Amino acid sequence: MKSTDCQHCLGASHTRRDFLRVGALSFMGISLSDFLCFRSAQALALTPSAAAVPQAKAQSVILVWLEGGISHLDSWDVKGNSGFRPIGTNAAGVQVSEIFPGVAKHMDKLSIIRSMKTDERNHPQGTIQTLTGHRPNPALKFPSFGSIVSKELGLRNNMPPFAVVPTPTEGDFFNYQEAYQAAFI
Repeated sequence: MKSTDCQHCLGASHTRRDFLRVGALSFMGISLSDFLCFRSAQALALTPSAAAVPQAKAQSVILVWLEGGISHLDSWDVKGNSGFRPIGTNAAGVQVSEIFPGVAKHMDKLSIIRSMKTDERNHPQGTIQTLTGHRPNPALKFPSFGSIVSKELGLRNNMPPFAVVPTPTEGDFFNYQEAYQAAFI
């Protein structure tokens, strides 16, 4: 692609070899969009303006994973047919259920993700996809996001960097253990 006289192709940043490389990565679960994101992240890290990128303020993340918890229609996205009424929060334009008055006072420090979806139709497999970023694969187990962050950031103040409470047990019908493990890392 780079050796052509076409003006459009001369400006291309990816060669045919790059696309072949991505095709070879797909069997490991890495898609074209993942590859392009990785490349753009690498390019950003190599630019002198990388120092100008604002540093994240967050020091910790607490993920409350309510497997089989209350419906979002009664909690975070109250609808008209709910038995609860919405109340305002300290974050502009955000309302939560009246059952969360304490949470409403701290909403400016929280994020509600209302766009979660999986390709799976089963809770355990959907949980694995959501917490690892990959659909379940019998040939290759993927690490959870918590395990990846733990490996990258390490211990802080002698505290465990990643914890799951309660620990999933192997005998449970809905065994989510695979969704929280470190797998190949």
